Amino acid sequence: MKYWQEFLRTWAQQPAMQIATLSVLVGTFTVIAVFLGLQQNLNSLLTRWGESVQITAYLEEVQGADLEATGLQLEELIGVIQEEKGVERVDYVSKEVAVQRFQEQMGTYAPSLFTDSDLESPLPASLEILLSPRLASREHFDYLVSLAERIAQLAGVEEVSYGQGWVENYASVLDFFKSSTAALVVLLLAGSLLVVGNSIRTSIDQRREEIEILELVGATPAMIRGPYLFEGAMMGLLAGWIALGICALLAQWQIHLVSQHLGMLGLGGSIQHLGFVQSLGLLALAMSFGLLGSYFCVRRISSSWNHSPVREF
Repeated sequence: MKYWQEFLRTWAQQPAMQIATLSVLVGTFTVIAVFLGLQQNLNSLLTRWGESVQITAYLEEVQGADLEATGLQLEELIGVIQEEKGVERVDYVSKEVAVQRFQEQMGTYAPSLFTDSDLESPLPASLEILLSPRLASREHFDYLVSLAERIAQLAGVEEVSYGQGWVENYASVLDFFKSSTAALVVLLLAGSLLVVGNSIRTSIDQRREEIEILELVGATPAMIRGPYLFEGAMMGLLAGWIALGICALLAQWQIHLVSQHLGMLGLGGSIQHLGFVQSLGLLALAMSFGLLGSYFCVRRISSSWNHSPVREF
């Protein structure tokens, strides 16, 4: 109760300073929360797209026929691939099925294509390799690439495709975003320490006489530092709560915007606010840095502070 009274008294004595400090902290942790949310949504989007990723292994022709003519070799190849970690299913697609699929997809554009029964299909037989959903996250795309390389080296496989272009480009963008976000967060948190420290330093300057009197009557350093540490922690916690509220509103606005203008892509469900654990982590981070910023200012307050010719904070 005493700490709360001191906290409210500081707001009453320095409203402009406290509002400015809170505004800067809210801006800092809002930016951090936004970047954490963007990273979460990018991972979610990658996972959603990754669930549809499959490896297609195009089969070599053996003496003018595909591996279907040598059933034993085909079964052995499928068996080897199915034994790979993370492979959920392997489906064989013959030339006839490949042509049928092509006609269904491109029939309106080229209705006469492949209609001549005497014309040999240029489409090779293939194996469609479906991966387990747990391999859809960014951490497993390296495994996807290595698996595709191993399958390409198997006898009877001519070429392997898994959408290499967008997978590698998207993964690179995600890695760059994570690195730049980490650097930005470090800079913002360093700035938050200075902002909180400046606010606490101002409070201490206005209460020098009180601190001297408390020391003279025998107050311990912990008793003197307590209100200022509490003030910094509460300032950080309050800024964290406001930042989460702002981010929740931004997330709702983004969902509405994407659903309204990009509804055909089905991306609305991929945009989410920070989860419960992440929100608690942000609040703990905000409170911790508020406490740390205060500590840097009050750590020099000791039983001999009132006798020191130069008072540093």
